[in-house]
Amino acid sequence: MKILAVDDDLMILDLLREAMAAIGEHEVETASSGEMAIELFRKKGSYYDCFLLDIQMPETDGIEVCKTIRATPGYKRTPIIMATAMSQKAYIERAFAAGATDYVVKPFDFGELNTRLRTAAKIAEQRMDKIEMGNNARSIQEVLNRNLSHSLEEPFEIQGVERLVGYVSFENFVLTLPLGSLLSSSLFAVKIANVDKIYAATTPVQFRRIMTDVAEAITDATEADGNLFSYRGNGIFLCLRQSGGAGSLEDLEKELNRALSGIVVHSGTEQRGEPLKLRIVVGSAASLQIINKPGSFRKATSHVEKRCDRIRQLDDPFGQDSDPLREDNARLQQKRNAYEALLKDCLDDSVRDIQRG
Repeated sequence: MKILAVDDDLMILDLLREAMAAIGEHEVETASSGEMAIELFRKKGSYYDCFLLDIQMPETDGIEVCKTIRATPGYKRTPIIMATAMSQKAYIERAFAAGATDYVVKPFDFGELNTRLRTAAKIAEQRMDKIEMGNNARSIQEVLNRNLSHSLEEPFEIQGVERLVGYVSFENFVLTLPLGSLLSSSLFAVKIANVDKIYAATTPVQFRRIMTDVAEAITDATEADGNLFSYRGNGIFLCLRQSGGAGSLEDLEKELNRALSGIVVHSGTEQRGEPLKLRIVVGSAASLQIINKPGSFRKATSHVEKRCDRIRQLDDPFGQDSDPLREDNARLQQKRNAYEALLKDCLDDSVRDIQRG
């Protein structure tokens, strides 16, 4: 993999060259300024599989370089890893908003850096497979389906969506939030309620495309908040909400369902079978816990799973084989209970929004 490493500290660039030479898996070019980096990757005939950018540099910093890379044809989905000192982590959100893929902390742990580069290399290899197949559409589809095959539960990377970051980077960012930000932040989850049916009816390429559409809808719907989110697998996106997010989560759910209402998947082959529309559910927020931060991730996920269960009860409280004549009263009571539970969730969200406001 060909990497462009950019840092205004020449000692760090020398160290990176030596480390990459020792690993022996990557070709590294270096630039000591943002301006030099832009000149290199814009040069005719040059191409890079991955970028490693220092965030803080004089004049043109790493975030500006990241924006320029994303605006350059051919680099929309190229991995961009940002490097930052612990004291500069406030810049990470801006970097992800600019299109960064991942980040590492300086001074480098080269074992961790190599792990991040291996992930970037897989993305680059998948991209090159597609390019090398040329115009043979069937071969491209076969290669992509093979390379992108995954289980429903797998939290795969989705590239090229603003503020969407890998789950490892997302966890690292949330778990190292300073105390002031931690106390005013929460997590909530967004899930495709019928994701198991959607997954069963699509190829890996189609499923990833749908997940990308959902991610882009979340980006658009939460633009006012500007916070990070991550795909967790099983059709669930986990979202960070900081200091009084704009709008209620109930409104967010309505907006996402409106935005994605045009996506229809057929459960049979060749456009036959039951038409499936995406059903988006937004769970109530889970406050970030100072002592047990990972517990907040589990709690937010649990909230959205419970809401999905209640909605399924409303759609079909007794299953397909039940006798509606004998179970009318029980069915009505079950629906009433499910509606009450959903209403309580919505009221809880509204109360939290008022309190945060």
